[in-house]
Amino acid sequence: MNEGHMDNRVDITIIIPTLNEQANLPFCLNPIVNWAKKIVIIDSNSCDDTLEIAKAMGVEIMTFKYEGGWPKKRQFALNNYKFQTGWVLLLDADEILTDSAKNAIELAIKNDQVDGYYLWFKMQFLGKLLKFSDPGMRKLSLFRTGM
Repeated sequence: MNEGHMDNRVDITIIIPTLNEQANLPFCLNPIVNWAKKIVIIDSNSCDDTLEIAKAMGVEIMTFKYEGGWPKKRQFALNNYKFQTGWVLLLDADEILTDSAKNAIELAIKNDQVDGYYLWFKMQFLGKLLKFSDPGMRKLSLFRTGM
């Protein structure tokens, strides 16, 4: 980064677990690659183009070998990654942040009184929002790093 260039990216590290996610990863990364300060995939030895896609988009890669039990990928990253941002956002490779979600997150992390947020994820199947089942889920996906 140039000395005089301001970094306007959001103070978030996004953690994305992967295993053979070449079909989903570009859709997940495109909206966030220039938005978040850091994106890290935790990969379980993908044998498709997942790692090449991540490298081409400037995403950091951690390798994880699952040996059963605990920890799994997300917990491994939380235990071992040296966070340099104030917030962590956990995403799956098949999840896409919309502009409205990114705007809401930017506003939310400015609140000094809150350490974490549940995010509501809407479910789509074949490009259509699910209507006749639970169309989404709520999960604690955004929280402070403790820096």
